[in-house]
Formats: sequence, structure tokens, C-alpha cells
Amino acid sequence: METNVGLTTRPTHWFKDLEAQRKGRPCEYHPFSPACSAAPEPIDFALLGTPCHPYSTQRSGRWNESSVESHHEFDVAMKSFVNWLKDLHPKSLVFEQVLGFVKPIHAGSSETPYTRFFEMIQQTAVSTYFASLLVLL
Repeated sequence: METNVGLTTRPTHWFKDLEAQRKGRPCEYHPFSPACSAAPEPIDFALLGTPCHPYSTQRSGRWNESSVESHHEFDVAMKSFVNWLKDLHPKSLVFEQVLGFVKPIHAGSSETPYTRFFEMIQQTAVSTYFASLLVLL
């Protein structure tokens, strides 16, 4: 007798990126469906991760001044993610990022990408999402 153990379903929708979902483009599972929009139903839970390259401590030049902010993927985590939250309002979420996200932006700085990100969140109507922060090491 075979027993089915584990996850047996897949997500309802899978979007290419935050901007695709935010702008109402169809998801990867329903590329030709006009019914598949940015938020086809209320979002109960979101698990999000943005590119880690700007923050990775393993990246060459990571500690140089302006290295993080000038990285071409920097705005994905900062502006795109905040805009996504403002537009789609998931009921709960988990945001995953590398340890370098809580490290100084450059050598000699006390500011971190996380502190800057948290300030952006606090300036929006979605600040209630970050009532607590858990950093897993």
C-alpha cells in the first residue's frame, strides 16, 4: 500500500518577478489566461526573496563605499518590494535575505541595508508587517 506523504499541491500562481505580479501580468502557470491577474484572490501568505548579490559579503568590492547602492539589483529589494507590499497587501509574509543584509553598507558605516529598508517600510502604510524581525543565522 502506497502512502502519499508531504506536499501534494503547488502554488496557485507563480509570477516571474515582483513587478510582473504588481503590474497585472499573467503568471507562469497561466500565461495566456486573462483571468490570471496581479492578485487573482486575496493573498494569505507570501514567501519572498529578492536578489542577494548587492548584499552578499562574498561579493568582490562589497565593502567599498556605494558598492551596495550602485549595484544594478539594489532597487529590486528596496523599491520593488515595498511597492509590491503597498499594492497587493498579503495577510502575512516571510522575507528571506542573506546575512549581508544586516551588515554595514560599507566599511566604516553604521547603516545597514536592513535599517534603510526598515525606514522605507515605516514611511508607508504597510509598516505593520514588520512589527517584529527574526534574523536567522
